[in-house]
Amino acid sequence: MSIKQMISDAKVLIGSNYISMLLYTFIFLAVSFSLGLIAGFFQNPLVAMAIALIVLVFTIPFSVAYLIVLLKVVRGADANPGDLFKETGKQFKMAWKVSLYLMLKILIPLVLMIVGLTMIFYVLIQSLNLGNISPDTVSSMIPNAGGLVLGGLCLVIIGSIWMILVSIKYTLVYFIKYDEEDLPLKEAFAKSNELMKGSKLSYFFIIFVVQLILILIDKGARQFTANEYALQAITLFFTMVVTPFLSVLAITIYEEKKNETAPTEPAADVEVKIEENN
Repeated sequence: MSIKQMISDAKVLIGSNYISMLLYTFIFLAVSFSLGLIAGFFQNPLVAMAIALIVLVFTIPFSVAYLIVLLKVVRGADANPGDLFKETGKQFKMAWKVSLYLMLKILIPLVLMIVGLTMIFYVLIQSLNLGNISPDTVSSMIPNAGGLVLGGLCLVIIGSIWMILVSIKYTLVYFIKYDEEDLPLKEAFAKSNELMKGSKLSYFFIIFVVQLILILIDKGARQFTANEYALQAITLFFTMVVTPFLSVLAITIYEEKKNETAPTEPAADVEVKIEENN
């Protein structure tokens, strides 16, 4: 699916539902943002960590519920803000099963990124400990400093690209499991990969451009104000505007590819049914 077709089809699916989608998105972001602040109110690190873990347990199913509600809206089904919380409970088990399975899929690229960052930070920390000395002196006192930094950067880049590609392949798994509850996880992931064929690059490019625009907006806003609350409000506003569009992009791919691959009745069977009716 081309970029132009994907955007055009997403606009059609959004249609006159954009205002209601904004409402669901506002509730989703407001709840997620509020939950993210809770752990910061506790000074005890163990309590803060426990609260953060509890918040995470809720946040993942809540995020999946948001996608399911948008899917309902696109399909013209009845939906209301309360469904965000109802679907969180209904999809809790499914959301965590899929998320844990996905974590296993991205484990290797994640390890590569961690190792790469560790190598880079090792050189940086050692350099700071040595004080204000020349790079040549640092290189002589830290064996293979340049090689460690370069190798670390390569691992981070490879791991990041690998993780992005894996994530895009399995973008549709939550929708598939919602429609086909009894489908085994392995088959759901394989089906998502199959449905995403021909759309991965277009999907990645659109997300990349939108994220780049959000970064530029944030940088531009900092030229006009240094107030962190104002900056967060600006970022939250533009995030709320684009989030429904990005979510519907995935729904667009799912709905169209699902219809393309839907089994059709053989012509012979259709003729038999017509004769029986006559």
